[in-house]
Order: sequence, then C-alpha cells, then structure tokens
Amino acid sequence: MKVLFIFNPYSGKGHNAKESIKAYVSQSPHDCTLFETQRAFGPLEFLVETKQTFDVIVSIGGDGTISKTVDGMMKSQNKDAKLVVVPMGSTNEYAQSLGISFESFEESFKLIDSKETFLIDVGKMNNKHFIYVACFGNFTSVTYKTPQKLKNTFGHIAYWFYGAFKLRLLRNYEFIVSVDGYEFQDNYLFGLISNAYQVARVFRYPATDINLNDGEFEVLLVRRPKSAKRFLQVLYGMLMEDYDDDMFVKLKGKEIELISKKHRSWNLDGEFGGKSNYVKISVLNKKLKVLL
Repeated sequence: MKVLFIFNPYSGKGHNAKESIKAYVSQSPHDCTLFETQRAFGPLEFLVETKQTFDVIVSIGGDGTISKTVDGMMKSQNKDAKLVVVPMGSTNEYAQSLGISFESFEESFKLIDSKETFLIDVGKMNNKHFIYVACFGNFTSVTYKTPQKLKNTFGHIAYWFYGAFKLRLLRNYEFIVSVDGYEFQDNYLFGLISNAYQVARVFRYPATDINLNDGEFEVLLVRRPKSAKRFLQVLYGMLMEDYDDDMFVKLKGKEIELISKKHRSWNLDGEFGGKSNYVKISVLNKKLKVLL
C-alpha cells in the first residue's frame, strides 16, 4: 500500500511531529513517502505536479493544510485515495467536526490500516475545493492575516486579539444571492457557506441540524444593521446561537451563487481564497473518503 505523509512544520504543533513520522516510516510495512510543505510549494502543488497516486494520504497540520491536501486530491489522480486527518493547527475546526482527537501520533497512524471509511461532502468554489467553510465579509480575513507566531503562542484567541483592531473598519457587502434557484439581494456584514458544526468558535449549529454528507451546505448571511440597537441584537443572536431574527438569512443549498459589483475577498477554510465579483459554490456529495 502506498502512503503519503503531508507534514506542515509551520503549523501550531508541527515542531513535535517530524521524529514521530520518521519513526513510523522506518518500520512501516507500507511504501511511504514524506512530503514536508514549503511556503510556495504545498500539498496542492505536490499532488498535481508530481502526478503520483497513493492509497492513503495522511495530512498533518491545521485546517489550511488539510484543505489544500483535499484540493490537490480532487485535482489530481488521487480522488479515490483515503484521507487520514491529523490535527496540529491552532484551531482544528474540521477535525472537531469529524470528532477527531488523538492522544499521540502513533495512535493516529493506526488509522492507515483501518477499514472504517466515512464519505464526506466537499465544497467547490469556482476552481478551488474546500472542506468546511467559504466565507466573506468583516473579520473573515483575520484567520489568514493573523501572524503565525501569534497563532502558535495564543491559539484560537489570537484571531480575536488581531480582529479587535478592526472593529472600527466595518464594511458593507452587497450581493445578489442565489441558493438552488431562489434569488434575493441585500447588504451584509458577512456570510458563511459551511459544512461544519461550528465556524470560528462563534457560529454553532445543533448537531441534529448538520449532516456532513447530505449533499447540502449551510448558508448563513448576516444583514447589515441600520442602527446600534439592531447591531447589538445581531451580536446577541450570535452569542446565544439563535438565528431566528430576520437579520439572519439561514438556508441549506447544493448550488450557491453570489454576485457583487466589486471584487470581494473570500476565506476558504481559514486561508485566503482569492478575490472575485462572481462566485459559484457547488457541493460535491460524498466525494472524500476519510478514515475514522
């Protein structure tokens, strides 16, 4: 069996992993390849450019590393490879949605020989794949603009330290939105298209509302308040996980389109996803095989 280890040494706990990976590779009965990500040559580039195929791909890093691994799998000859997720980032939201938590690297590597495969939906935004969230709007750049050293030191709270400096810079995002053919238009603070139980430790959904392989993603848009009172009501709804207020647009969809007059920045799985005035998001039902 051919096994690829994708290891991000820059992630929150990356410095502890290399020796454990080498120890496994040295005694493994499998044909193992270790790829250490670089700033300009990551999982996507490796999988697409090397044109190698693998039976199992072990992605070791944060949400961004796993996201780029899956993008590379979907764009290469590795669509049918099985994925092992080893969370080592500062937040690891995707791993939490999958219920993944390991006491040791040795424990996680046991999944390589597992027969328990779970099929999970994958998102596609224009020409990029993502695993759990595509979002736009205020504060959504914080996850990829926060300095790595700050994230490694303080973990998830570093995002809020950094984001606090942007409180006076709230912008208005006008979009024409289509969800499975249902079209509407408004001004928004931000919006999320997700396949997760929680996003950014702020937006949470009841477990009964979320199915990671139902062929639909959750759409949550937050309208721009026109008064300080309404703004406080939006914050209260977010805090209480209550999205019944008409300031929230909450839907499910398979095909989502967003059109704006300006090119807007997007966040994909915590990383910069590019700028565009037109975005089409499709749900690829049960396209990812994860060993759990």
